[in-house]
Amino acid sequence: MIGSDKLFLLQNLKIVRNTDERSKIILKAFAINMMVLMYYYGFTEQTKQFRELSRNTDLIPPYINIRSDLFIAPKYGILACGIRKSMSQLLINIMCLLHNETEFQRQNRSLNDTWMSDRVCSHKDPHFHIPQKSVDSYQNLTRFAFIRDPFDRFISFYLHICKNDKGCWDCGDNMRCVVEKVYISLKNYERNPDEATSSLVDRHAAPISW
Repeated sequence: MIGSDKLFLLQNLKIVRNTDERSKIILKAFAINMMVLMYYYGFTEQTKQFRELSRNTDLIPPYINIRSDLFIAPKYGILACGIRKSMSQLLINIMCLLHNETEFQRQNRSLNDTWMSDRVCSHKDPHFHIPQKSVDSYQNLTRFAFIRDPFDRFISFYLHICKNDKGCWDCGDNMRCVVEKVYISLKNYERNPDEATSSLVDRHAAPISW
């Protein structure tokens, strides 16, 4: 049964819309596809432009692979990406609790544990701290990361690694010196992005997109 105001009829077990409605659907689909293409093209083009700009102006470019700290809790299907100076200690403690709740509680551990604590979960445990290449072997993972304001993150890095630990070359607490040395170090890493050569300072000061 087909009426002039009906949206569809059944013909050969397929839904077929009337001519006017079908035209509207086609136009909508075309518009949506164009929006997706424009967004994708705009994003990729923007990335290309930024890369070109960084090459021409010596800016630190995005998307350079550096050490990935990936922690997994298979029981809950959760994967966390640890970013240095972005609540990484809390993130590891949370993931450690989810990874092995029984042992975490048995050892009376806390979410306030620091890097100096003997953690239940170790970076050397491949079932907890997994390499990037192993991620695809886990299905339906919920992935997350803590993201910190870049300026706050840099100040935290500077106060911790440079001012307190005196770990930033011979700069001491001279921030100008630190910024210049960090820039040189990251540009060197950009030219030779080998994870084995990345320093503690590189991993703490590198852009979040790395």
